[in-house]
Amino acid sequence: MAEFNLFKNGVLAPIVLEDNGVHGVKKMAGIFAKDIERITGKAPEITAAIPNATSFVIYLGLSESAKVQNEFKDVIDTKDIAGKRETYGIFMFENPV
Repeated sequence: MAEFNLFKNGVLAPIVLEDNGVHGVKKMAGIFAKDIERITGKAPEITAAIPNATSFVIYLGLSESAKVQNEFKDVIDTKDIAGKRETYGIFMFENPV
């Protein structure tokens, strides 16, 4: 099973936000980043692309998005969250792209 380290040895996982123009997703990324900062004392970077040199990321997007449906289709099963509002899934996998 994969292991995920949100914050380890002073290194914080960035938030990768797939901005589909949905106002709530961007807003929730900012709220989530503030929560992480309150706990760790560091604010995670919010970026649009998965950084090459990063071991772990937190990916925020929609289950219907092109990236999830195309690039992650073999590692993410979204049937339980697809088409629902204010629902999330937690998926861990190695080498997504």
